[in-house]
Amino acid sequence: MKVTLNWIKEFLDTDDLDASKVAEILTMSGTEVERVEYFGSKFENIIIGEIISFTRHPNADKLTLCRVSTGKEDLNIVCGAKNFAQNDRVAVALVGAK
Repeated sequence: MKVTLNWIKEFLDTDDLDASKVAEILTMSGTEVERVEYFGSKFENIIIGEIISFTRHPNADKLTLCRVSTGKEDLNIVCGAKNFAQNDRVAVALVGAK
């Protein structure tokens, strides 16, 4: 069974602990931990943003102009997707994202 660290944090106070330390504590309690995977380390400059508003692109029928809040700033993003709504949280690839 795969369990995320965020899900574990709903039940245990692990704010000051990294995933490896949490795995060690779980193992010491008798819970089997097969491995710890760091999915976020594969990506750079990709964050979560919230769609504030969106309108049709004035020069392209299949594109949308989205206003997205990153928590630090609001960005104007051109998007080809249609499967979103206002207040949705989406992945945002910032300049230099890998």
